[in-house]
Amino acid sequence: MSVEKIIEKISLEAAEKAGIIRRTAEEEAARYLEKEKMAAEAEKNAEIAARKREVDAEVSRMLAQARMEGRQTVRNARENLISDCFDRARERITAISGSPEYPEILKYLIQDGIKKIGAQDITLSANSRDIPVLESILAKGTGTVVRVSGEPIPTSGGVLLRTGSGTRRVDNTFEARLDRMRRDLIFDVAGILSGEREVPEE
Repeated sequence: MSVEKIIEKISLEAAEKAGIIRRTAEEEAARYLEKEKMAAEAEKNAEIAARKREVDAEVSRMLAQARMEGRQTVRNARENLISDCFDRARERITAISGSPEYPEILKYLIQDGIKKIGAQDITLSANSRDIPVLESILAKGTGTVVRVSGEPIPTSGGVLLRTGSGTRRVDNTFEARLDRMRRDLIFDVAGILSGEREVPEE
């Protein structure tokens, strides 16, 4: 075999080996790139998931805060409306206590208290302005032994009834009756705020 043939054969073998090495290198590079791509994709997905969790948590926090603020707004509105109703009720009651109809109202409150207290020996207490009115009502008789206390109580109107022993009492003063109405008024106001009831006109 001539030198030229030998050189040609060696060149062909070298070229073939070089091709194999190049293909192997390219395949390795492709596998490496795919691996890196998958790792980068996984990292990206993990980052997206983490960011989504952060966003979801922030949205949940904001919604919870909004609900809490909303409930507080409703509570404030209800309390303001209740306070306004009570203020207007007290103004009207003050006016009633000076009206010609007031003695009849006071008589009703006495009779109501006597019925509720269920005793025969009762002491009445009222403000200093109403004591003469009580005495006038009692002068007409009630069917029960009733005395008027000489000690006035701080009230805008109405009457406080106590048994002689002081073990039972019925507070029919205007303030006490308003306080007992408060629970019902809260339900009424809740209905107004929810739209189920209309605000009564003056």
